[in-house]
Amino acid sequence: MTIPIEEGRYFVSFAKLKEAVESWAIEDHFTFSVVKKDVKRVDYRCRARVMGCPWRVFASTTMEGELQVKKISSSHTCIAAPVAAREVANTQNWLRRTVPQHLFVTKATKPIEIVETIRMHYGEKVNYEAARLTKAALIADGVEHQREHFHKIPSYLQLLHQHNEGLYTDLHTTADVNGHQIFQRLFICPRQSRESFQSMRKFMAIDGTFLKARFVQTLLLAVGIDANGNILLLAWGIVESENESSWRYFLQHLKKAIPESESMTLISDRDKGLLAADAVMGNGVARAFCCFHLKENFCKRFTRGLEPYFWQIAHAKTSDSYQEAVSQLRELSVAAANYLTNIDKALWVTAFFPGQSYGHKTSNIVESMNKVLKQERELPILDLLNEIWLYTMNQRAQRYQTACSQERQQHWSDFALGQLTISRSWTRRNTVNMANDRLFIVQQINNKQFIVNLEA
Repeated sequence: MTIPIEEGRYFVSFAKLKEAVESWAIEDHFTFSVVKKDVKRVDYRCRARVMGCPWRVFASTTMEGELQVKKISSSHTCIAAPVAAREVANTQNWLRRTVPQHLFVTKATKPIEIVETIRMHYGEKVNYEAARLTKAALIADGVEHQREHFHKIPSYLQLLHQHNEGLYTDLHTTADVNGHQIFQRLFICPRQSRESFQSMRKFMAIDGTFLKARFVQTLLLAVGIDANGNILLLAWGIVESENESSWRYFLQHLKKAIPESESMTLISDRDKGLLAADAVMGNGVARAFCCFHLKENFCKRFTRGLEPYFWQIAHAKTSDSYQEAVSQLRELSVAAANYLTNIDKALWVTAFFPGQSYGHKTSNIVESMNKVLKQERELPILDLLNEIWLYTMNQRAQRYQTACSQERQQHWSDFALGQLTISRSWTRRNTVNMANDRLFIVQQINNKQFIVNLEA
């Protein structure tokens, strides 16, 4: 509730008077400054006083020590003058007082909701960071509050194990000079992830993203693609930063939690997980660079106009088509062609890749998971872990319900049946020419031809 400022009105403190002046400035859309202030008096003036605006609030302490408004001029003559940016609307002092009057803030509240609330009620623009800090303060999400979350992690993991048989977790801590244990790294993989991966495509993508809470940390994720082409979160970890040591830790425990990962395709950003993967995952894993990250680095170094040539090389299916694509690029830029040929082609070119990528050339499927968890990444660590767990378990429950709803005699999932139907529809449009009873030429409607040799 805004306290009206009138001549002769008493205020219990200078702080309360300032709150009233701030609210007045926000509601009437003007800015003010403090011309003079000491332990006994304060003089507020309109910022446009140099242009002759008379607005003023002057207060001083009485003989009894009470703060009283002695002079006030509530009119403005600067209405048509340019209005300077109002810092008050972005101050935590004003926001923390004002936001609860219009919005009940919880952990689920998004900072943009605070921004829109202030804009709607006061016509003021609040920046996102100020809104985020206000939310954190209003839900008592200070540094001490978040630090307490780390102390509760062992109890949280113990509770998870009590209710989830086969769960794989690891908590790594270090000791400070006083012998106190300090959180460093954490890994979690549900039992259902191993069960799912046993019947999934032997393919994983790994990537990391920054957390946005008070403590600087990184969330590492491992995701897979199921038979329906859907992204499935398999394991997650929280580490101090994205470095070779933290990736080595993550991949070591991923290998223990899902032993079937010893023979799969692993795709990652070129500079992050693969260096650790070479030492941890073993020779049974086919490693691949994320072509999206390679392309972005390539375009930044040269020009985005060469992007089509990059993809032509990446998607080359034979050695000859690879050499032809490189030659076309070399005619335009020798440096660009040399840059790409210096990258091990077995890690990103289709023709030389030893594993199976299942049509996925990038690790952006992990980035899409990061977007799903965008708001959750602002939460304290326990709330973040709980939200990831609930998301994962809800996803598994929906998959199980879908599987149970299929008819017993149905051999294909709805997705697989749909893909098969589409494929059959296309094949009916093909034409076949017989060279002899063993050799055929199949021609598609796009005029592509394929030779089928039954003996070979």
